[in-house]
Amino acid sequence: MKYINYKTSIIDPIQYMLDSAYSDVDSLYLDAILDAGLSSTAFMAHAAKRADGQSFNEDETVTTMVNWGKMEFPPEDNAQEYAQVWNQITRMFGDFCQNVRGDCVYIADGPRILNLERNYPIANYTDMDNQEMFNKFLPLFNGYTNNYVARYWNWVFIEDMQWQNSGIWVPGSVVMGSQLAINDANGEVWYAPAGQQRGLVPNAFDVSVKTKSYNQENDLLYSNHWNFFNIYQNEGVVVEGQKTMQTRKTSLDRLNVRRMVCWIKQQARMIANRYKYEPHTKSTRDGFRNDMEDMLRRIQRTNGISDYRILCDESNNPTRTIDMHELHCKMAIRPIKAVEYILIDLNLVNGNVTMDEAMR
Repeated sequence: MKYINYKTSIIDPIQYMLDSAYSDVDSLYLDAILDAGLSSTAFMAHAAKRADGQSFNEDETVTTMVNWGKMEFPPEDNAQEYAQVWNQITRMFGDFCQNVRGDCVYIADGPRILNLERNYPIANYTDMDNQEMFNKFLPLFNGYTNNYVARYWNWVFIEDMQWQNSGIWVPGSVVMGSQLAINDANGEVWYAPAGQQRGLVPNAFDVSVKTKSYNQENDLLYSNHWNFFNIYQNEGVVVEGQKTMQTRKTSLDRLNVRRMVCWIKQQARMIANRYKYEPHTKSTRDGFRNDMEDMLRRIQRTNGISDYRILCDESNNPTRTIDMHELHCKMAIRPIKAVEYILIDLNLVNGNVTMDEAMR
């Protein structure tokens, strides 16, 4: 029986995959890389001990071992070690998206041990309420800031397409892979992949941790840059939130803006490739600028940006630049923000007060 080695079975294959994706950057299109349970699997391979005291081995699937109760992970005893593994995995993919590719995002999962025990919601196995759990464990997963990463806290119970009348718990990134596709098909890359217009999750029946607005559980998650899933009585399971892991307040702390910038980079690279080895003349610069402007005009027309500017002329392409065989283009865009909070002020007006006075 061969036992799993955390480095050779998890970390080294990840690095090999990332190196391959980088070497194929011009021909391999990437939009989003999904955790898809990898961080949970990595933790279990790294730290798990079966109930009978034996180490986890490669002949036993993680799902089977967990669901059968042969591996148990009380949050109080395992959350810190889980966070260390989670942070290592997230940093590897986040740094790759930001520093190597620069044109894709990473969707990270919430920790399984703080969502599920065996194959049931964690609430069945702990006396902690959501607020207590969030206050105690959320700080363990903070400290890394990267606007190429978005994370989703809870797991979702979806229909198992392989077995009729059955379901399966999946991490948030699995759901978001399809949700990003739904968002782009029904809208644009620069639309927020959340809410009841584009964040309604099909074939989903339950969420592992149910949060409430009235006791600020949602705000606690979102202020820590965790997006999540909620259940609405009539609509069903809906994606809530679209923050990235960037803690600094800029337009790039939202996933729709980050994905828009990634899309612009991809399109700009394809446009630029068409102009390589062309004579560096005014007509070449004008043609390049016009093609870039067509791209940005489309984004503006579909409510991705409110304004833009492009500079590509002799002012930023002087003789010394031409002699270096370079063509320089500078762009500035103003992203349109998504509505995330709606405040309604209801006033009761007496007969001696005009409606104009009530609206002041």
